[in-house]
Amino acid sequence: MQRIVQLTQGEYEGLSALAQINQDKINQKAMELYKQRGIVALEIDFRLEGDYLGDLKLGMSIFDRIRDYYDDNFSITNEDKKEIIKAVNNTTKRLIERSLSRYTGEFKSISKYERKLKRQKNLFTVFTITGWLMALTMMFYLSAKQLL
Repeated sequence: MQRIVQLTQGEYEGLSALAQINQDKINQKAMELYKQRGIVALEIDFRLEGDYLGDLKLGMSIFDRIRDYYDDNFSITNEDKKEIIKAVNNTTKRLIERSLSRYTGEFKSISKYERKLKRQKNLFTVFTITGWLMALTMMFYLSAKQLL
């Protein structure tokens, strides 16, 4: 059986203020826990790029998937996001460069040989085209000489 209780305006306002204070305390405690144990998901995409001089460069992109979309009350500020992304970017870049450092010398030598091969290919192409042009010129010259 339920009882119906009537409150005066003062009692109602007092209970409403107490409920609001409790809600503020709950939000404050939730924010403290979020700062301590909040989850931030980062998507790291990296690629190795070689330039024309044979230098190995690391290209990185970090996309944050920070839980802003749940509730604006518990979102991380943009400054915190930038600080997190900067720290992860530096750490990841250092780890990858350290793990790939032994391959950079090999990459440079391979790119050096690749440049040499491209130069030789271009040189042979020029010699081939020049040879064919000289042969065609000789054929036209000889055919024109026989006609006269």
